[in-house]
Parts: sequence; C-alpha cells; structure tokens
Amino acid sequence: MVFQRVESINDIKLVHFVAVGGRDEPAFDDFIARFHLTAVIYHTSDEAVQQAAVDHPDIIFIGPFSSDVSKDKCALCQRLRDAGHLGVIILLTNDIISFGGTGGVTAAGFDHYLQDAHLDFQIEDSINWALLNRRRKNKYQIQFDRNPDAFFTLNPDGRVFDINQWGSMGSGLTPRKIVVGAINIRDLGTLNCFDEIIRPVITEANVGNTHLHTYNEGVRIFQIKTNVHNVPMIGLVATVIKTDITETMYERSMDILLHSVTLLSERDHYTAGHSSRVFHYCKLIVETMDISGDKEFLRDLYFAALLHDIGKIGVRDDILLKEGDLTDDEFSILATHPEKGYKVLNNYEFLQGSTQLVLYHHVRPDGMGYPQKLDSGHIPLGASIISVADGFDAMTTNRPYRSSLSFRKAVGEISENMGTQYEKEVARAFLSRIRESSLMEVKAKSSLPLAELSRELIETLL
Repeated sequence: MVFQRVESINDIKLVHFVAVGGRDEPAFDDFIARFHLTAVIYHTSDEAVQQAAVDHPDIIFIGPFSSDVSKDKCALCQRLRDAGHLGVIILLTNDIISFGGTGGVTAAGFDHYLQDAHLDFQIEDSINWALLNRRRKNKYQIQFDRNPDAFFTLNPDGRVFDINQWGSMGSGLTPRKIVVGAINIRDLGTLNCFDEIIRPVITEANVGNTHLHTYNEGVRIFQIKTNVHNVPMIGLVATVIKTDITETMYERSMDILLHSVTLLSERDHYTAGHSSRVFHYCKLIVETMDISGDKEFLRDLYFAALLHDIGKIGVRDDILLKEGDLTDDEFSILATHPEKGYKVLNNYEFLQGSTQLVLYHHVRPDGMGYPQKLDSGHIPLGASIISVADGFDAMTTNRPYRSSLSFRKAVGEISENMGTQYEKEVARAFLSRIRESSLMEVKAKSSLPLAELSRELIETLL
C-alpha cells in the first residue's frame, strides 16, 4: 500500500484507540464524535499490535488517562515500534511527570501526549505536534536507521549517544536500549576498531575534520568515516559511519590480479583458459567430497585456483614457452612460480587463506615436487585439490612441448600416480566424477572472462 501524506487533523482517516487493561474510556466516544473519525477501540495489547499491522491507522491513542497503568502503556508503544509501526502514537495520561516529562514520553516511543480530552484546542495541538514529530522521526529513520551503513555518535569514553539498527546488529540490544542505558561501544562488539582508530582522533584539534580509515574484521573489509564535533552540553563527540566495502575491494583487487593473469595469457595462450578450467575441476572435486558447506574454505580454494599460476609473470618467455625439454637450470627457474605467486598474493589481506594453496600446489605426497618438500600430512587439502585439477588440465591441453593426451590416458595417469603425485582421497573423488563429457563442458565454460567468473564467485561466497 502507498501511505497518504497527513498534514493536519483534517487529513486523518483512521484512528485506533487502545484501552490498556481492558477498561472503557468514555472520552474516546466523545473524541470520535466531535472529529467525525473512523475509529476502532481495542482492549488488549495483543489485539492492538495485530490490527495495527493490518490497518495502518493514521494515529493510535494509548490510554486510559489514569496513571496506574503507565508501564503497560509504554510497553505497548514499544511493541508497536518494534513491530515496525511508523504511524503517530499519542499517549493519554493525567500525569506527565510520571513519564519524566516530554522527554520521557518521546524516549518511550510516543510522538506526543494528551492530558485532557475535553479541550478541543489541546487535542488539535497535541495531534499537530505529534504529526510534526513523526514526520521528523520518519525522515530521520529513512536517512539513519534504514541506511545500509552503521551509524554511531560516541564520546571519547565510548558512550553511545546515538546508533542505528545496523550499528546495533549482533549486540542483542535495540538502539533505544543502548542509548537509554548509556552502553559503552566496547561492550557491544559492533565497532571493534574504536580504541585503535576512532578514540585517538576525538580531540579538540580535530573538530570539524573528517578521517577515513580501512579496517578488517575477519574476511570483511570496512571503511570507517569519522567526523569530530564539539556539541554544547555534550562536549566532544564523533559521528562514525561504518561501511562494508568488502565486495568492492574484493572485486577491484581481483580485477587487478586477474588482469595480470590475462596479460600472462598474451604471452602464454594456455594460461587464462587453464586457470578457469582448474577452477571448474576444483568445483567438481569439492562437490564430490561433500565440503561445499565450508564457505571460508571454498573462498580460499577458488581464489587460489584462479590465481595459482600468477607467479609465472616472473618467468622468462624463453623458459615458459620453450617447445623442448627444460634444462635443470631452466626447470629450477620455472619451479619458482609458486613462491612468486605466494609473494604477490601475500600483499592482499583477503587472500591470506589462498597463499598457502598457491605455494604448495606443486608439492607431492611422496615428498617430491616443488618449491618445498612436504609429507602428505602437511599438505593443505586445497593445495591437493588444485594439484589434481591442474595436473589433469595440463595433460588434456596442448602445450608448446607436447600435444594433449586423450581423456582415457589422462585418467590413467591420475590413477597410476595416486599416493605419489596426487593425494589418494582427492584423486579418487575426481576420478569418480570425471567423464569425457565433463571435459567438454569445462572447456566450454573456460571461455567466460576470468573477471566475470571472479565477480560471480564473490557474490556467491560473501
């Protein structure tokens, strides 16, 4: 439904009255008659919350006027707000002091209050003030609570003066409870960089300045934007915007790295398609080994599969493209590419889990391989998966120094070298799934640009 603009009492169409505690309130009938309203009266809080979500009334009055059920009226207002009701809620009370005055009323979630239902001017004033306050709050909520960024207002001690829904996410507390309870940001766990990044800049010298930082929380990357203010009656505070830039940073970084792989393919036409095919063979092995539920493992493996040969950018063409057998010296230079790739990827925080897989994807269970000698128990599973995928694709693709093997011959090579060149468990999983039709499907998929494949992967895994 599209909500209609309500500017004054004359625009009001539907009103709900709630008599908390089930008591009748004679003033309701009088009010309805004098202002010709369509109105419904409810006598239980459960009924009021349920119907508000269906009817979307312009105003909800919560009574009765007596103060002996003040806590119940506040509880109902909070239930309505927690349920997402953004319409006007007016408190009926004959004792505003018991709520802590006007500030206490608005802090409880009401938009205004009414103390005497028999005074027409007070009714109109109360409704007009409530409408004004609600419009302000709804605009604020659109800009603040419904913004996908996390917002905070904090003093140097870490006290939270304001926070939106995203800022409180994961704390187990609502923004209102955090602010009213003067909760310290350190106790929420939603802005762990406060002491490291934010607290040091909340100084008089920084008033009016903006500070930008990038901060990592696990695999997520955030931009922290801090503005420092000197506010009367509050003192120095910082307004902080925490923006999740993980996907953007991953995409930009991967675009740069994959561009290097693409440039490498201009030298060695085998490389770009090879990286894509290794990725798809790795996916096949993962599905067979039933480890597709571990997102962190998959992210590290798939990024490593796409980038496992990036270290070859540091290998000379006369070695990389040589048609005959490599000399021992030439092979020792080629064998440095896993370590070179490791060093490149080690500069990227989000690829830390992939670096070891790139470094060890040519290590063998029999202690041979390069650049290091590891026994079977110390080789990362991801590296073993890439090794099988890499080896099979190398055998079934034309290379400068030899023609491709047949499907049957390549499968036989994998089978014969289980436990020596390839981890048995990984090789068995691969052989149980690979078919000649699979080979054709993977080769067809390898025509997709690496950058496009990477973006699809990032969207899936984040």
